[in-house]
Amino acid sequence: MILLALDPGLRRCGWAVFHDGLYHQAGLSRGEMKTSVKDVPAWIAVIEAIPDPWPDELICEYPQVYTSRMDAANDLLQLASVLGVAAHKWKDVKNTMVRPRQWKGQRPKAATEHQAKLVLDVYEKGNVERDLSLVSPSLRHNVWDAICIGLVHLRRMR
Repeated sequence: MILLALDPGLRRCGWAVFHDGLYHQAGLSRGEMKTSVKDVPAWIAVIEAIPDPWPDELICEYPQVYTSRMDAANDLLQLASVLGVAAHKWKDVKNTMVRPRQWKGQRPKAATEHQAKLVLDVYEKGNVERDLSLVSPSLRHNVWDAICIGLVHLRRMR
């Protein structure tokens, strides 16, 4: 079984692929965006930049509106459109959406990354290091989120 886990974004998208429950590959997609981020072609470009592993299952983080951050609601609506593009691209596979609180609770990013490192085996850790070396350090959190979403979905991590 091939699982594709996504941490969607308007300008870039963290993604991770798992084969039969084991980490295989991850990265950060960036679409060639010559138009405004708010334009549909930009949303399509972010998703189309993900290598297509022909997944059997897709799991995506679904945007959550927090009452303390109502100013971000419009961005979250656009983010939901990115998920719509992903759901359409992989419409023939099982599609699961999870809210941030469902996969990470209230843990900070550093804590979820640390927990993921504890459950990955030596081979998987080597693959993660290889994949993260291609991503700017300031953007690696997007990839780690996708990895963690996949690990939680596979019940390898809480």
